[in-house]
Amino acid sequence: MKIYYSPYELIPLSSLNRRVQKAPRSGALLRIIFEEGLEGFANLHPNPERGDFSFEKQLELLAQGGPTPQTKISIKLAKIDAKARAQRKSLWNDLTLPLCHYLVTEPIGFSQTTLLEALEKGFRKFKIKTGRDLKAEIDILNQWAEVLPPKSLRPDFNRSLDQKGLQLFCKEVSPTLVKGIDFVEDPTPDSPEIWHNASQEIPWAWDQGSEKIDPLSKSFQVVVLKPAIQDLNSIWPVLKKVPTRIVFTSYMDHPVGQLGACFVAARFYKTNPHCEEVCGLMSQSIFEKTPYQECITTKGPQLIPPDGVGVGFADLLEKEPWKRLSIGNPVIPIYS
Repeated sequence: MKIYYSPYELIPLSSLNRRVQKAPRSGALLRIIFEEGLEGFANLHPNPERGDFSFEKQLELLAQGGPTPQTKISIKLAKIDAKARAQRKSLWNDLTLPLCHYLVTEPIGFSQTTLLEALEKGFRKFKIKTGRDLKAEIDILNQWAEVLPPKSLRPDFNRSLDQKGLQLFCKEVSPTLVKGIDFVEDPTPDSPEIWHNASQEIPWAWDQGSEKIDPLSKSFQVVVLKPAIQDLNSIWPVLKKVPTRIVFTSYMDHPVGQLGACFVAARFYKTNPHCEEVCGLMSQSIFEKTPYQECITTKGPQLIPPDGVGVGFADLLEKEPWKRLSIGNPVIPIYS
């Protein structure tokens, strides 16, 4: 197996959440030539705020024969892409991508008019990155619940609240907001049992750490899966025993990685249509535009992948300045 990489930076248009500030996000595209001669592409986009090693460190470990869970998944996705390219097929043949929610990364100051315009375009779920100013955000959510349909709001705190904040949130949500909430994601770093004890009216969603799911737990209603870092094949044997909703999201990463997550979600829902949910896979618009982002189009909540074989992007991937990964050859950061 020969591995090549091409570093990149993505520039967020705003702060992505309380833990991720408005600063460049580094990652690397991967080009892998497998033993059979098949060539496939994938993405490696770490999130340091979640404890991921930098892409440089992960590639160095890979060169030394010690792949991380994230690089293992990237290689697996590259193999899927390679097989499709060898057959001159698109990954999207016979697959329908799930609908996506509308993403609001900074609710304070966000125009309610823009929110209503998104509703008119067909969006029915709204993911809101919360946790910067709890009282102000509760007021905003209460206001939005008055104008949006029931079960449309998905506040995501990225584990930013403490116990006091969790109690305040549960106390201050209006009855209308309780009806307007689809689920609340990762309010605190604690286990879902803590959230459930704080409120049994609010549907709770478990993201970070959900691969450690307890099949006997009834304290959460939704599991949020990120195919970039979580291997669905290893989680599903336990997950299928739990009466919970399954929502896929991107890792807010490069479009190659974003579409890898789309493929995993679409394939899973095709096999398990009773599980299908509105997902969080439309993250290309949160960064400054690049040629890759421009290849992805949307129609309301429906993401339309690029044409071509495999994951797509053939012309752009061909032009990348690929570097060979080998033992003793240091991994060079994008701007060193």
